[in-house]
Amino acid sequence: MRELANILRYFSGKAVVSTQSTGEVYKSMQWLPLHLRRQLHLCTYMYRIIYQTCPKQFIDKFSYISGGSRDGENCNLYTPKSRTHKEFLYLGTQAWNILPEKLRLCESSQSFIKFYKNLLFTSLENDHSYQVDNKFDKFYKLHNCATIMQTLGT
Repeated sequence: MRELANILRYFSGKAVVSTQSTGEVYKSMQWLPLHLRRQLHLCTYMYRIIYQTCPKQFIDKFSYISGGSRDGENCNLYTPKSRTHKEFLYLGTQAWNILPEKLRLCESSQSFIKFYKNLLFTSLENDHSYQVDNKFDKFYKLHNCATIMQTLGT
């Protein structure tokens, strides 16, 4: 009970009523909206699975598209059919396949997380038409990705 009282005392002066839109609040506080945090975590899991730095039961669950298709040349993963679009295999491949190649080739999971988070924040700042959409199967494609990567110096 004392801990709760200390927390309430700490945050009592911190609450602010904002007239900003939700997107502006996220940007000003440097928070990613829920669906983008979910997308970041899902892509991080996929990075660890692809580079085999995850538990063994996840390795070899995904396969690359083969053949002369554009998706095959981009090293995209095969997306299994899904009735509900809630399965990890479906969501993971969807999230991984929208990542730019340079991001997929990061040297470590920590650099991947840092780089992807910076890309998302920069993209949100430049995307004036962005709307928060917390649907579980909605993936945000980076806005002007090539320009952002040049801006970040990568």
